[in-house]
Amino acid sequence: MSSGKSKIIIIILVVLLLIAIGVGTFFGYSYFVKSKKSEVKKVPEMTVALENIIVNLSDEDAKVYIKTQINLAYTKKNGDQEINAYLPQIRDRINLYLRSKKSTDFNKDGLNKIREELLKQVNDVIGDNVVTNLYFYEIIIQ
Repeated sequence: MSSGKSKIIIIILVVLLLIAIGVGTFFGYSYFVKSKKSEVKKVPEMTVALENIIVNLSDEDAKVYIKTQINLAYTKKNGDQEINAYLPQIRDRINLYLRSKKSTDFNKDGLNKIREELLKQVNDVIGDNVVTNLYFYEIIIQ
């Protein structure tokens, strides 16, 4: 009878040991992952300001133009050099795109779509995702 009790005690101890190892592994892994996430540094965003852009819009009922200043944001080291190397092509692409728009396209939702498309166009010119965001510093439609 004592050998039966000792087997049960050994089984209970093994089960408790396995549970303790599992709990310890879980908390150790959770702590390790959280400490790794807190070590991730946010890279500061820098910008390159483009000169004012003035273009006619494609409104058919009246002559309408837009004057805007755009800032291109980047986080990549030497991103400003890559952007500056393609400034004429970037300005050309922005001019062509804005000329295809109507004044009614510049509402809240439309402006976000325009921003997304211009960001894509600019990164297509550079050939890499150097530009991380595009900010309209000024928009005047007249």
